[in-house]
Amino acid sequence: MGLGHAVVIGGSVAGLTAARALSESFDRVTIVERDVLPDGPELRPGVPQGRQLHVLLPVGAEAMDEFFPGLTQELADLGCPTFDEVLDTPWFGAQGWRARREADVKLIGFRRPLLEHVVRQRVRALANVEVLHGTVTGLLASEDASRITGVSYAAGDGKVTGVSELAGDLVVDASGRGSKTPRLLKGLGYEPPAEQHVRAYYGYASQFVRPRGPLPYGLQGVITMPFPGQTRGGCFLPSENGIWTLCAMGAMRDYPPADQDGFDQFVRDAATPIFAEMAAACDPVSDIVAYQHPGNQRRLWEQLDRRPRGFIPIGDAIASFNPIYGQGMSVATLQASKLRDRIASLGGDLETLPDAFMADVHEVIEFPFTLASNSDANYPGTTLANYDPPAPEAAAFFAAAEQAATEDPDIARDILHAAGWFQPEILASPELAAKVQAWVASGHEVTNNDPALVREPVTQPV
Repeated sequence: MGLGHAVVIGGSVAGLTAARALSESFDRVTIVERDVLPDGPELRPGVPQGRQLHVLLPVGAEAMDEFFPGLTQELADLGCPTFDEVLDTPWFGAQGWRARREADVKLIGFRRPLLEHVVRQRVRALANVEVLHGTVTGLLASEDASRITGVSYAAGDGKVTGVSELAGDLVVDASGRGSKTPRLLKGLGYEPPAEQHVRAYYGYASQFVRPRGPLPYGLQGVITMPFPGQTRGGCFLPSENGIWTLCAMGAMRDYPPADQDGFDQFVRDAATPIFAEMAAACDPVSDIVAYQHPGNQRRLWEQLDRRPRGFIPIGDAIASFNPIYGQGMSVATLQASKLRDRIASLGGDLETLPDAFMADVHEVIEFPFTLASNSDANYPGTTLANYDPPAPEAAAFFAAAEQAATEDPDIARDILHAAGWFQPEILASPELAAKVQAWVASGHEVTNNDPALVREPVTQPV
C-alpha cells in the first residue's frame, strides 16, 4: 500500500529527480509544470540558462546513475564526453596553473536540453508519474493550516482564467530560486525562512563552437575563472557530439557582451591567453547568449521553529548557487536521494518527514554552499546578507593550498576531488594541512604562473 498522492511543483531537474524519488513510495506522483515539456532535447522558457555551459560533477553523476541505471552511459552514447578535470582541462587562477596529472575527478559535458530530455524520458516512463501542464497559484491547507493538503493551479502558463485544485498527501516545491511558497506560507500564518545571500554579480555569455582540428597543446579545454583583481575569465569545455562551449564569465558586474566583437575581446582579456587560443581554433555554430546571475542564495528552511506537515522544498527553492561552480544539478539530485531514503527510514511516516528531511538537506547543502559563497565573498564589494565571510586564517590557508597546488598534483587533485564529490573532510585532513604548512614554512614562491605557458602533466598513478 503506497502513501497516496504526491504533488511536485516544477519539472526541471530538481522536480524530475524528486518525482523519481517519490515514485518508490507513493501510489501517484504529479508534476505540475508551467512550461510545455518538450518531447526532445529542446530549450524551454523556464530555463533561461539553458544555453550556458553545463557539466555534471562526479557526485551528481553517481546519484543520477543510482536513480536511473545506465544514464551516464546513455549520455555517452548520445555523444556527451567525460573528461578529467585535473588532467585534461588545465586550470589557471590567482596563484597560477594548478599541477596536472591523471585523477578521478571526471566531469560529464552536455548541453542542458539534452540532459533534461534524457532524465525526463526516464521519469515519463514511470507508470505512477504524470506531468500536468499548469501554473501553481496557491497552497491548499487544512482548516487550522497545520497541514498542506494540495495546490491550486491555473491551466497552462497561468494566463488562462479559472483555477483548479489538486489534492496531495505531500507537496514538494521544486519551483526554483524564485519560489513563491515562502510568501504563500506566510499567508497561512507561517514565518518565511531567513535567507542568506552572497552576491558577486556574475554574468555569462556562451557560444557553441566546433574545433577545426586538434586543439592546441593536445588539451580538451581550459579553465580560467575570474578572481579578485581579474574579473574576466571563462571556461572552454567539451559539451556533446564534437561541440564545445566557449563561456565567458565576468564578476562584479563586469558582464560579457553578446555581440561577437565585444565577446571576442572579453575572451582575450582573460588571465591566460590560452583561453583565446582555444577560441581561435574553433568555428562558431551558434549565436552568443548572455545570462546574468546575482549570486548564491539560501533559504534556511531547516531553522524554522514551526512548519506545516505535508510540505517540503527541494533544489533551488532551498539553495541556488553561482553557476560558475556547476553544483546545482548535483545538489538537487542528492537531495532527492535523501528524500527517498528518509521516507523509507521513517516507514512512510509523513508526519515527521518535514523536520527529518530538512535536517538531511542541511547536511547536503552546507559544504557546497559554503564553498561557493566563501569563494565569491573574496571580491571587494561582494554583497553579503546574513552570511559571515570566511575567517582570515581560513582564507590564508586556502590561498596557500592553491599556491602549493601549482607544484603538487596531489593537492590539486584533492581540491577538485573535494569540490566534485562534496567531501569537506578532504580539505580538513591532517595530510593536506601538513603539506600546506610545509609549503608555507619552506618559503617557496610560485613559479608555475606564466599565463602563456601550459603546464605539462605529471606522470603519477591515481
